[in-house]
Amino acid sequence: MSGFQVLATDRYGFGAAISELVNVHPETACQGRACVIHAPTDHHMRAWTLLWRDDRGIFERLCPEHGIGHPDPDQYAYWEETGQLANTIHGCCGCCARKEPEHGPAL
Repeated sequence: MSGFQVLATDRYGFGAAISELVNVHPETACQGRACVIHAPTDHHMRAWTLLWRDDRGIFERLCPEHGIGHPDPDQYAYWEETGQLANTIHGCCGCCARKEPEHGPAL
């Protein structure tokens, strides 16, 4: 896991930058599915700062414009499989929704 940097909060909301993740599930556990750590997709929030929320047990992406945390979409398939879609609920500035170009949707 070297070279991976993430911001993190503990269950009390205190934060720190960490460069190595520990106690991560084995790569085989997410095989064939998107994963924030082992198989990130090229979603439009991928360049945003990654934040581990220990109080919720989820990864968020921080909106660079508003500072709002949005659940990383690479967790959604797992949450759907395990009946945890409530984890997608979040305070939202709207930037997690992919914006269409001004000329309209791609054909």
